[in-house]
Amino acid sequence: MKTSYDKPLNLGQTLFRLRKERGSTQQEVGEFVGVSKVAISKWENGLNLPDISSLPLLASYFNVSIDQLLGYEAQLSEEQAHSIYANLARTLGGASNDRVDQAGGKADSRQEQSAAPTPESARKVWTSVQALIKRYYSSPILLLSMGIFVLNHYDLLPGPHTMDHDRIYLERARELFARVRELSSDAKLIDRANKNEAYCLLLLRRPQDVLKLLGEHMDELFPGETLIASAQQQLGRTEDALETTQASIFQYATVLVSQLASYLPLIRSSSTAVIATAERGEALITTFRLEDLSPVIVLNFRLSLACAYADLGVTDGARQALQAYADLLATAAFPITRHGDEYFSRIDHWLETIGVDAPAPRLSGLYEQNMSLLPFRHPQLGGLLQTEPFAPLAAQLKTMKR
Repeated sequence: MKTSYDKPLNLGQTLFRLRKERGSTQQEVGEFVGVSKVAISKWENGLNLPDISSLPLLASYFNVSIDQLLGYEAQLSEEQAHSIYANLARTLGGASNDRVDQAGGKADSRQEQSAAPTPESARKVWTSVQALIKRYYSSPILLLSMGIFVLNHYDLLPGPHTMDHDRIYLERARELFARVRELSSDAKLIDRANKNEAYCLLLLRRPQDVLKLLGEHMDELFPGETLIASAQQQLGRTEDALETTQASIFQYATVLVSQLASYLPLIRSSSTAVIATAERGEALITTFRLEDLSPVIVLNFRLSLACAYADLGVTDGARQALQAYADLLATAAFPITRHGDEYFSRIDHWLETIGVDAPAPRLSGLYEQNMSLLPFRHPQLGGLLQTEPFAPLAAQLKTMKR
């Protein structure tokens, strides 16, 4: 697999461009470096390469760095990193370029679904990832993007599917996030790297390292977006203030439902707490119409709720939660994307620009298949799905295993 960022170094074209911009002749450049005009011509036409000792002189003559002279981009923009991520994800699934909506909008149809990657496509993608990491090892934004890519797709990358397979890729992703922390002085970038590294550590079952990295005590929340929106308003940038505030509300609503999903396993011994959490979670989902705007968050919440009810032995609650889960999974528009509506009317632009922490959705057909299998893998819920009252639900979920 090649991307527009796999191009080789091309000194000849760069040398020709710099010489023309400076208005110098090949003779003048040759005299400065101590070679003939013919040698400069050969360099520019790619027929020969200068001795390495000539590179500092050439760079000095044109007042550029050696990297610039060689046409080497040590850094990539967030947009470039995002584009690379999307290309890799498409190649891994064999999907066409228009299957993943880069603008953050809904796909027109659910008919095309990503197939599982072939061994060849997985190998090509991993080779490309390794080459990109090597080429841009000093670009923190690219390394963050590649770390997130590996974290999202490690189970699809080449090799026998053993515990060692997953551990190797998760450790590689963790190393990339640690490298970002070493390279960058951007507080936001470091924070993103730390949190993604912590997630890797959790999957690697290293909880003490998670606490060492993030600390044990949660700081009081001080939302900076409120200050940003107020400053934008004072500057007369009302539209920007509206977008900032809407994006903040949207995030808090989705994060709160996600937190409730994480809370449920902690309270599964208390039916009262589980029922109260179910009521509050569903109220949030309804109020902010999250089934449509952020269906993955809702699916995770309902599956967590069904598992909690199953652990408690509350079969009616488990069946209702799982039915709501299956119905949403069956009707959600794939590829699944987050988007605004008439209330969140200004968040689509923000969703387009939030960068590699929200890259192109993981191969949506595979995601749908995996989500349909998850209920069967939970011990208590999987057991209930083998019983007669749950037979229609089990059949409904199995039909999604395309």
